[in-house]
Amino acid sequence: MTLGAADAYDLPKRESRAESAAQAVEQRIADAGLQPGARLGTRSELGELLAVAPSTVSETIKLLEARGRVVTRTGPGGGVFVAEPRVGLQLARSMMQV
Repeated sequence: MTLGAADAYDLPKRESRAESAAQAVEQRIADAGLQPGARLGTRSELGELLAVAPSTVSETIKLLEARGRVVTRTGPGGGVFVAEPRVGLQLARSMMQV
């Protein structure tokens, strides 16, 4: 008996450390009711809070930026901040309130 692709097992995907960290940051934003512009900290501060390596912090930030959840700013007073919701997300939230 030969197994084909349709017979493959559907194993749950294992989350990366960066994905777990991104979910933790998103949960923190939601639980604390953080508004756009709220400072989450520097890369090193996030690394300490999340207990992850600097490379994982970078990957986590990239994931969150791609989702439109955070923005980064360089220079004095810089760091990682809660992003403004995208237009599509704002529209969806408005529709849900109606």
